[in-house]
Amino acid sequence: MRLESLQAVPTAGSAGRLDHCHAAFTVLTSLFLSGCRGAPSINLLGSFFPGWMLCMGLGLLSALVFRQVFIKTNVESHLVPRPLVYLCLWGLVTLSCWLLFFRS
Repeated sequence: MRLESLQAVPTAGSAGRLDHCHAAFTVLTSLFLSGCRGAPSINLLGSFFPGWMLCMGLGLLSALVFRQVFIKTNVESHLVPRPLVYLCLWGLVTLSCWLLFFRS
């Protein structure tokens, strides 16, 4: 068996199918990348910080405040997987802050 006989031979319909795939890829790429723009920055004492860093800090602080509230109200003993609960609470507050402050 010769090596030349194993090479793929383009058929009449494969070129048109390749053009359709290329066009679909171009359209999908332009749709997904159309929302990309510069990240919002915050001027803090003359230095610019990304907005997500502020939101993560606020989320962490609020999760710690919620923990203290849960301890004072005796709710924390009912939170079964505590690390998971506080991680989800941190994520919830972080994403809520992002939507509240940086939604355009």
